Amino acid sequence: MGMQQQSQYRLRIHWKSPCIQSSSSASKENERTLAQVSVDAQGLAAWLFNIYKKMFAKEDLSTLFSAMQSMKDKHYSTDMQRYTRAAIVALIRVLKTTVLTDWDLMMTTFLDMVESDRTLIVGSNSLQELNMHLALFGVWTLPVLAQGPRRIQKTFHLQLRPRSNVEGILGGVDPPPIVYIVLSVPRKSLDVFTTGPGK
Repeated sequence: MGMQQQSQYRLRIHWKSPCIQSSSSASKENERTLAQVSVDAQGLAAWLFNIYKKMFAKEDLSTLFSAMQSMKDKHYSTDMQRYTRAAIVALIRVLKTTVLTDWDLMMTTFLDMVESDRTLIVGSNSLQELNMHLALFGVWTLPVLAQGPRRIQKTFHLQLRPRSNVEGILGGVDPPPIVYIVLSVPRKSLDVFTTGPGK
């Protein structure tokens, strides 16, 4: 039996950074543009929103009530979430390096879908967290987060605490738009949740 000649050749290429053969005169920027996938902005927003709803499906009230009943029957916590808002933002950041689209339109459409959604009612409480991660990851920054608190004060006629000589974040000339607050709670102060009547 003679050796059969191979008629096809298959090669797996990672879609994020495929190897593109180009002439030596082509610039790296042109190669990067060729490597990107062109996608409709509104279609991409709808696709991401479907992923968003699946990632945070436990925030649906019907699912939440069912989980609370299971917690009551089986004694486990409903707080064991698989994803945070940082996870969906990390996915969008990866897509931004590989997908060619109108990102301003895509982001405004996606955020409009998230804000107008009525299935993940609990999820509406995490809009600020989502916008914060979008800004921190460098994916998208709301205009209100692109300026400092004191500029927002002038725009919306808000009254912030007057500046003082005390050192601190708000004592600066131009405080950052996003800050972290870390609370250190002694373990003994949590005894109120584990001891006392009915515990």
